Amino acid sequence: MDVSPDMTGAREWRGETAAGPSAARARRQPDPIEMVKMKMRQLGLGHRDMMAYLGGSTGHVSDILNRRRPLTLRMIRRLHEGLGIPAEVLIREYPLCLSG
Repeated sequence: MDVSPDMTGAREWRGETAAGPSAARARRQPDPIEMVKMKMRQLGLGHRDMMAYLGGSTGHVSDILNRRRPLTLRMIRRLHEGLGIPAEVLIREYPLCLSG
């Protein structure tokens, strides 16, 4: 099976692996922040680039990526429309680090 790099990324998003969908079900699905970070790595995006999707300053972006602030509905829409991250992934609940 010939898989282009774009298809590999798409399979990662859907939680599939080269071994097939059944192997994917055994794996844990990435939470919204893990998915955003994965997409950032794939596209070579930095904190400044993410300001367009997450708003605020680079410090604000860091707070979100370090789970000190939650994603808002507006951010979820921008990430979905701008980066193509599936909305069903972005709306999942994930733990926040509210201390320290």
